[in-house]
Amino acid sequence: MDSMDLRVFTIVYESASFSEASKRLFFSPQGTAKKISHMEADLGVELFTRTKKGIVPTHYGTALYNKAQEIQLLFDDIQAIGSMRSTGKQTLSVFSTHGFLSYLGPRFFSGFADLHPDVILNAIELPDSLLPAAFVEQRTHLGFVMGPVDDLNYEGFYVATNSYRVILPGSHPLAAQDAITLQGLSTIPLAIRGKEYNVYSLNLNKFIKEGVYPNIALESSEDSFLFSFVADGRGGAVVLDFQTQQEPFASYMADHGLVALTLADTAFERDVYFVVPRDASLTPLEEELREYVRSKTISSIN
Repeated sequence: MDSMDLRVFTIVYESASFSEASKRLFFSPQGTAKKISHMEADLGVELFTRTKKGIVPTHYGTALYNKAQEIQLLFDDIQAIGSMRSTGKQTLSVFSTHGFLSYLGPRFFSGFADLHPDVILNAIELPDSLLPAAFVEQRTHLGFVMGPVDDLNYEGFYVATNSYRVILPGSHPLAAQDAITLQGLSTIPLAIRGKEYNVYSLNLNKFIKEGVYPNIALESSEDSFLFSFVADGRGGAVVLDFQTQQEPFASYMADHGLVALTLADTAFERDVYFVVPRDASLTPLEEELREYVRSKTISSIN
């Protein structure tokens, strides 16, 4: 999927009609419909329900539209950063494993921002598989990564542990339990983070060690797809614990009658560390941010 695909999808969504969208895109209606069909095939989900009266977005279609709006805002932010640079402001980037910035929240960095009003902090979430390359390219020397840490190439310190939960429709027979076993979970079609994320192998290894194999039906980098998969009654999903308690997912779960369960016979967790490449030469500002994160981490543990 590329930027053109997202543009076509967005216009189709807003037009609620292939023919109307085609006029804006200067495509044929057949070409527009084919483009959407290819996107659905790539994603493995239906984005629109076709009816005699037109098209209606599915949960997945709405989730993708919301994400497309976020991407546009990101593009706008990048352009804004470029404009700010012309005013003399400095940008300091830090990488993060998926979901961890939401766990920390913007207040985590507020003290650092107050000390440096002339600095733009650019926090970037990347798939775990891309983090090593990002460090090598030296777009930044700082990052929150999922353990275990490669001690030969990085030095760092522990920040936090995140747990994972299994979400199910409230109507599912297993949803009445407080916890679910891996054996029970293996009978349910699952939506999980994809192979680009270390949590994929973490989840899979948990099953294999118990001699059971998961029925993985959907892999996605988009959290809202995982929740929508469950809301549609297609199965369960493995998500970060704090996501079930944060907006917008907490309200989404309540509105769709979803429940979150722990694992009865094992722990799904990830340890997150703040790391720096061992061969990196940090700027004074990067050194200051590292010590700021360290102090925040120590105070939260104590």
